[in-house]
This record gives sequence, C-alpha cells and structure tokens, in this order.
Amino acid sequence: MNSRAAEGAVGRLTPNDRSHRDLVNAARPEVESRSGAWVWSAVGAGTAIAFSFLGAAGARAAAPHGWADLAACAAYPVGFLMVIGGRYQLYTENTLAPVSRVLERLTSVPRLLQMWSVILFGNVVGAVAVGSLLAMPGVLPGPVALAAPDVMTVLEPLPPGVVFVRALLAGWLVAAMVWLLHASRRASPFLVVWGCTALMPLLHLEHIVVGAVEATYAWWLGLRDAGPLALHLGVALLGNTVGGVLLVAVINHARTRRVQSPNGHLTTWEMLSTFQAARASTPEPWSRKPTNPPE
Repeated sequence: MNSRAAEGAVGRLTPNDRSHRDLVNAARPEVESRSGAWVWSAVGAGTAIAFSFLGAAGARAAAPHGWADLAACAAYPVGFLMVIGGRYQLYTENTLAPVSRVLERLTSVPRLLQMWSVILFGNVVGAVAVGSLLAMPGVLPGPVALAAPDVMTVLEPLPPGVVFVRALLAGWLVAAMVWLLHASRRASPFLVVWGCTALMPLLHLEHIVVGAVEATYAWWLGLRDAGPLALHLGVALLGNTVGGVLLVAVINHARTRRVQSPNGHLTTWEMLSTFQAARASTPEPWSRKPTNPPE
C-alpha cells in the first residue's frame, strides 16, 4: 500500500474504525513484550487489585448505618484505578485488545494463549500473596475484618450457572471499560474506570483476580473449603473470558472495517502454529504519518 492509498484509507475511517485502529495499535507493544515483562507486570496487577477488596471492606466498616453497601461500591474501584494508572497487566483487560489483533490476523492464536496464561499466572501469584498477608492475625483492624466477609462474592453458595453469568457480565463490563478508554476522547479516564468497576459489587459480579484475593483470605480463615472455592474461581475465569471475547467478536469487531497491513496478514498456518506477535517489526499502517509522494 503506497502512502497516498494509506492516507485515503485513513480518511475514510468512521469514528468506530478509528477507535478500533487505536486499540489494535496500542496492543502491539504488549503482545511483543517478553514473558518476563508480562510476569512482573501481572504480579503487580494482582497485588494492586487487592485494594479493591480492601477498599470495599474498609469503606463498609467505616460507613454509617444504611450506607455500607454504597460505600463499599464507591471504594471498590481503587484497585482497578491502580492497575490502569500503573499500566499493569490484568487478565480481564487482555480479553479485548490482543483478541482484536488476533481477529485482524496480526497476532497468532498461540501468542495470545501464551500471553493470557503468563498474565493469569502472575495475577494469581500476586493475589494469593496479598490474600495470605491479609489473613495474618492483626493485619486487618477488627471492624474491617468483620466487614470483609460481607463484600466477598466467593462466599456466596451459588450454582455454577449463576456464577458463570455474573462473571460473563463482569468480563463484558471490563472489556467495555477498555473500549471506552480508547473510544471516548472527552470522557475522564478516572470516571470511566470508576463508573464501570463500581457496578461490579453493586450487582455482585464475579472478577477472577479479585476473587482470587478473596478466596485466599477466606481459605486461610476457614470461611469456606478449598474445593468449592476452586470451582467458583474456575467458573468465574471461564465467564470473564467468554464475556470479554464476546464483546470483541460479536459487537466491536463485527461493526468495524478491517484495516490492511502493509506487511500482510498472518496465514492460517501462522495463526495456528506460530507464536508471532506481528509479521514484521515495521509499524502498522495507522501508526505511520502519511508522507507526500515524490513529485
């Protein structure tokens, strides 16, 4: 594609196409990163997200009678704000942008699965570490420790189907938050993150990494057995993944036009059998400024 054709293609993009283009372009450095970078960033996300659990429990303990639930919902986004602001790798965020690259045939499926597995592992390590620390005697003040079980969704004895649907909605919501952060040019990122994530405790939605913090804390204190906790988290993981991928595949990707890459798209063999993050190290067409053709 020559520069004039590229400029014309960019000029014909709709606002949705531009948002999709920006999302796909922003995901490239992430999928090209080394596994070691993913691990440390994911561990950071797992530790930071624990402050959603802590914030909700602390706010519930401090709120006046009758305002406890709303206070917990208002404080819950703290962990997500730390993750987004710190640019950590959270598993549920990575069901949107990297999947968009796979659907555009710019990144292979094995590379996506590798990224997901490394980030999920790091998230769980960080979450388990913080959950274990919080369960130590005297770490949480008495009122906060008493309020903590009231904000833990993993203690609810729900059928797996209900957990799956709640987790699906949570995955959809987080993916929508990531989309809004790219698509909303005028909206405050703080308000986008706060508004989307505050709905989770309000609706008792299931988030796998926050749930890992809660499950670890609950197991150490003997609030629930390991078997039901593991089943709960496994179903939540499946629901979060399906919810995020459905938002991409069914809505966002279906309503946007494919942008051609000057390096070509990955073949079916490359998509299924290689770990390619991109075909070449040259920029995608939308990341380059069009140049004037020589006279």
